[in-house]
Amino acid sequence: MASAADFFARHNLPTESRSLCLAFANSKYPDSHIREALSQGFCSFTLELDQTIIQFRPPIHQISLAMASAAYEIHGTIAPLTSSLGTIALPTTTPNYLTSPLHVYHMSRLPGIPLSSLQSLPPPHRRSLLTSYAKLLAKTWYSPSQPQASLIASTIHPRLLTLHSRLPSRFQSVISCVLASLPDILALPWVLTHGDFIPSNILVSISPTSNISGLLDWAEAEYLPFGICLYGLEELLGESVGGDGQEGEKYPAPGSVFGYYEDAEEMRAWFWGVLEGLVPEIRENRGTAEMAALLGILLWHGFAWDGGKLDRVVDGKQDGEEVQRLDAMLLGRVVN
Repeated sequence: MASAADFFARHNLPTESRSLCLAFANSKYPDSHIREALSQGFCSFTLELDQTIIQFRPPIHQISLAMASAAYEIHGTIAPLTSSLGTIALPTTTPNYLTSPLHVYHMSRLPGIPLSSLQSLPPPHRRSLLTSYAKLLAKTWYSPSQPQASLIASTIHPRLLTLHSRLPSRFQSVISCVLASLPDILALPWVLTHGDFIPSNILVSISPTSNISGLLDWAEAEYLPFGICLYGLEELLGESVGGDGQEGEKYPAPGSVFGYYEDAEEMRAWFWGVLEGLVPEIRENRGTAEMAALLGILLWHGFAWDGGKLDRVVDGKQDGEEVQRLDAMLLGRVVN
């Protein structure tokens, strides 16, 4: 699993940064027993108290408290209750800078087991998991927002054009269909969208059946047209295998391969049936929502993460695992 040392090295912070963060936490909570989380994320260093956590994040990965508050208002205890503890300035190993700030947050601790640690759940558990996912999305449909300028929202059209010109030609027909549907997609309700719906961020309770009990890491959340969020559905219809990554490291792991479960299409139909039952209005917007789902897959797997820059189109040499996911999730699924 990812370590604290990996986090500090990745962000050009010397080894003593670890003890400085611990000292900061102890100064805020002198009467609490504070320990490092066993698994550390790519973008954060996390400490655990009894029922809460303290998280340190560099500026590029800071959390919008407005988004965190909206997530808690919509989803309740599925999202962590988040507050700021300010910043801590740390020395850096980069020659041109003397200090680097880390933003510090206090969050409620969420229950459950990361989906990334659960392999091949039996069909009844996966149906239950899909039902809980549909319920989460239904809450966002009934809590819409006005269109807002943000990292992804303000650049959807130019990003699609970039993908159309730079991805392998086999994806062009998919992207053309999405481009043609873009006006209808943008007319869907704009909803709070979790920007990193991946197995390590999805907490699951498994008794008596599997349900989503928590969603971690709302740092990439923003308001987007409903349906773009459905890139996350694919993560519940299959799983990644192989690769040399570890939990908490970059996802997908380099060299990993995504594959659908044998009953993926049956489960997909189950999910849509549940969602349409919860939100009847989706029935008349089903085709547009499915095109928005393809848009979500393109945005999340078509651009290399590169530490959060999101400005480089993936290619087979550097990002083979992402291109493999585009092949698996897009080809053959275009609705004409």
